[in-house]
This record gives sequence, C-alpha cells and structure tokens, in this order.
Amino acid sequence: MRQFVQRPELAMNHVLDTLSNTLRLEEPHPEPAKISITPRKMAGKFTAIAEDLAQPRDVNILCDKHGQPLSLFCLDDKALVCAQCVSLGHKTHKTTPAEEQISQIKQRLLKELLARKNNVCTVKTEILKAKNTMESFKMSLSAVLYLCSSLDY
Repeated sequence: MRQFVQRPELAMNHVLDTLSNTLRLEEPHPEPAKISITPRKMAGKFTAIAEDLAQPRDVNILCDKHGQPLSLFCLDDKALVCAQCVSLGHKTHKTTPAEEQISQIKQRLLKELLARKNNVCTVKTEILKAKNTMESFKMSLSAVLYLCSSLDY
C-alpha cells in the first residue's frame, strides 16, 4: 500500500459536480424508488404477463357517453368506441372490430415481451462473460504481482 509523507491536497471534481447538479431534482421524492427485481424474477413476470394476455376474455366495457358496448376500434384516434360514437364523432375515421384489433395488439405485446425476455437472457450472458473476464484478469494480476514481489531490486 502506498503511504504519503504528507497528506495530498484534494481538489473538487468539477465534472462530477456538474453532472450531479444536472441530475439533481428540484424537489426530492418523498421516498426513493426501490428496484429489487432480479433478471430471473423479471423474466418470470414477463412470462406471467404473456400467459395472461393469451387467455381469452369476455370484454364488455361500456361507453361512458352512450352506455353502449365499445365494440369498435378507431384507427385514427387509437381508441375503443361504440357504434353511436362512430356515427356522431368518428364518421370519417377508419374503424375495425375491437376484437380484431385487440388480438393484433396482444400479438404485438407478446412479441415485445419475448424480445425483452431474450434481452434479459442476453444481458445475463454478458454479465457472466464480464465476471469471467474479471476473474481471469484478477488471476493474471495476482501472478504478475507475485512475480514482481519475488524480484530482487
């Protein structure tokens, strides 16, 4: 270990100070966010969401304005609408049956979930590679230090 005869003069790291000031929030959150999901738990949650999306459902959501079932999907507004909404405010808009659009959205979400699950696996693999590289480096460094210590000056 290196020992100093006189304590070195410490200077402020202005880059780090500027960065921290840039990232600092105006009002601090009352409680900081806690992220404690491991990649394995995250992959499990993705799988659970995908399985949940795959289950058929009877959707009987009613329009807030007209009380009719939201049976159509407005492609222009990207919203579920009832038949009366189409005749009143969405006359010139393209619409499709809601069930058809819901199944397409489910398929798109499932693809994205699977892609994210694959990303989690890729990240886990890269972490393992990095750990192995670090261990190899540590072993090489230990060997070099041992050789250096055995040399006579």
